Amino acid sequence: KTRLHWMVILLISLILIFSTVSCSNKNEQTTPNEELKTGTEEPNQQTETFQDQGIYTGQIDNNSVEIRTKNEIMALQLTDEVRQVIETLVENDEVTFEYEKNKVGQLILTKLEKINSYKTSQRKLPKEKDIEIFVEGTKELRKAYLNESTLGYSIYVQPQFTFSGEEPGKDILFWNNDGNYYIRIEKLPDDVNIEDMRKNAALELQTIGKVYERNVEEIFDPFFRTAKFFLTSSTSQLTQNIMLIEIDGTLFKFKFNFPNGEAAEGVTPSLWAMLKTIDVNQ
Repeated sequence: KTRLHWMVILLISLILIFSTVSCSNKNEQTTPNEELKTGTEEPNQQTETFQDQGIYTGQIDNNSVEIRTKNEIMALQLTDEVRQVIETLVENDEVTFEYEKNKVGQLILTKLEKINSYKTSQRKLPKEKDIEIFVEGTKELRKAYLNESTLGYSIYVQPQFTFSGEEPGKDILFWNNDGNYYIRIEKLPDDVNIEDMRKNAALELQTIGKVYERNVEEIFDPFFRTAKFFLTSSTSQLTQNIMLIEIDGTLFKFKFNFPNGEAAEGVTPSLWAMLKTIDVNQ
């Protein structure tokens, strides 16, 4: 009887031990699931920042400004970080900038910097002047504004056109109403090989059609008759020219892209005239 009594006690003890272990395992299995549930959170959404460059055209009001890029005219809301920079700018300054879009689609200007490396005051040139334009044999005077290139020269630009940096070592001057009317301006190093430049220019124009080299003495404006060469290629829709010319002791490459439309008669004389105002910083 005593032996039976102890066997019953032992059996009950074993049952209790197994029950405790089983409960413990269940608790351990549920803990990771609970941690997974509490650890699942939505990632923080960061505001996207955009970068661009263009021409500062002025303030719209006390809280916003207008910047004209190659593709559009942008209205941007000011932040405290850029207000001091705005006070140092004048109309037609070239700038780089960063902006964000808020929830209602407004563009918020977060960073602004003038990229002209040469100040107008250092050049002692007037901020604006009238330049001569010859349209269908008639001379006209049209107002143009001083623009400074980061490549070390200045040029006067009419309000209907935009001048800005485009690629490393190159600028572009284009008509605001149709950007296909443009001149790409490249300031060249002193040791450039003229013959190599002529060959490369011919290859560049071959994508349009047959390439012709014009006699520079026959160029309509005497200013450009000092060109090292003047190559041209055209179709019924488009004319492209490449000129190499020395201005103020510095070689420049001009690539002209002119659609053969009605607008050409009024636009191209202005583009030619603005090139004549190039002044190299000494």
